Amino acid sequence: MIKYLHFSGKQVIVALEAFPSSRQEILNQWIGGSLSEDDFERAYKETWNIPYEYYQGILEFARAQKIPLIAINADNAMIAGVAKYGLRVVSQDLLKEIKFTDCSADAQYEEIVSKTYHASQFPFLCNGQRLRDAVMAYNIANAMRTNTYTVVVLAGVAHAMKVAVPRMLQNHGHIGYTVLVPEAVEHIIRRTPDKDIADFTWN
Repeated sequence: MIKYLHFSGKQVIVALEAFPSSRQEILNQWIGGSLSEDDFERAYKETWNIPYEYYQGILEFARAQKIPLIAINADNAMIAGVAKYGLRVVSQDLLKEIKFTDCSADAQYEEIVSKTYHASQFPFLCNGQRLRDAVMAYNIANAMRTNTYTVVVLAGVAHAMKVAVPRMLQNHGHIGYTVLVPEAVEHIIRRTPDKDIADFTWN
């Protein structure tokens, strides 16, 4: 998809859940050519537990073609704090800026998170996940406001579903999107995915 958009003449930005926004400079150095692959891989592994090889082709293509990469995730320490202690560990100014709404305000979201993380020991995990989604939506919206590029978001399926980040994008204006998820999403939602979950699926 990224190659197709790029070679068809679209200006593309790739947004990555794999990096928190606090590590944006790492991505800038990678695309700018001032960071070796070994150093970049080490930085990647500090923030993300998915094997580097899964993303390597995309990251190398972006570097070769000078396609901007943006870090959109929240810091793990903040999310872990919310999951354990609740929203009191996050400033009200931040919650207002990202237009955060509590899990209890979205029954569909709450239901999906409960299915995904039913065994969790953390009582506030739903709001922790929702905060992560809200931060990513905020960062994506900012990227879309500041340029006319097509933004391709690479995020885990639980965040990519329409009920998650895409829905929260609408808190920042009328933003069009298309959602693609693997068919394996049915193991999360425990049903066949419909248009309320994604526009397209693949196996």
